[in-house]
Amino acid sequence: MAYRLGHLIWRIQDGTLPACAIVGLDSSAEPILAAVERAGAGAVDLATFPLLCAPLWALSPAYRAEIAPGLPMLR
Repeated sequence: MAYRLGHLIWRIQDGTLPACAIVGLDSSAEPILAAVERAGAGAVDLATFPLLCAPLWALSPAYRAEIAPGLPMLR
């Protein structure tokens, strides 16, 4: 999963996938809207701008440390 997430981030940054927001979820109990607001994207119109939520809690500490600094990504 971490490899796929890293690949998505790279493709979005490279411009080969459409722009979207990627927000990390810190726990399985964290509401998506809370994560979006914590990321500073509360004003983003989610009806017109795609949002991906990454379950960071499910990643190993090594992958989390690698992926988390690039989040949130609001492109």
